[in-house]
Amino acid sequence: MNLFLTGGIQVGKTTLIKRLIQELGVTVGGFCTARHFAGDRQDGFIIQDITEAGQPGAPFHYIARGSRETGWQPVPETFETVGVQILAQCLETKKDLIIMDELGHLESGAPLFQEMVHRCLSFPVPVLGVLKERSTPFLDSIRQRPDVRLVPVTAANREEQYGVVRRLLLAHLKR
Repeated sequence: MNLFLTGGIQVGKTTLIKRLIQELGVTVGGFCTARHFAGDRQDGFIIQDITEAGQPGAPFHYIARGSRETGWQPVPETFETVGVQILAQCLETKKDLIIMDELGHLESGAPLFQEMVHRCLSFPVPVLGVLKERSTPFLDSIRQRPDVRLVPVTAANREEQYGVVRRLLLAHLKR
């Protein structure tokens, strides 16, 4: 079973995932992405191992560079190296849950990463992630999988969807 939250920007998808991880007390592997700032100016987007994210001095790697004015330039090599390595560790170590927060269009030029995502989705450990609503061949291939359930999240239904995802995960984790 694989669950992907979808919805607009800043509706609470990542917060919902963080709450679930903390409340369920499960071991996790995977990644998170975030905006990166140089001073007060956003200079890109980064990827981090979910187990290190938010810690002072935790390593990060750019997945896109640029600015709002000039546009964001994807860095597919990061997905092909760091991203693949993070997900490979999920397959090699015993975790309760794999986190993919988030998958979007920046991965379009990273076929090895895309393949590793699909390997994780086929693995017997559930995946909880965020999937951009945009249509790309990669994102659509995830949506079309019979083992993927999409969970639309809005500011209005966020708490209700939290309960839905929590129940689904608990039922699956107890197997």
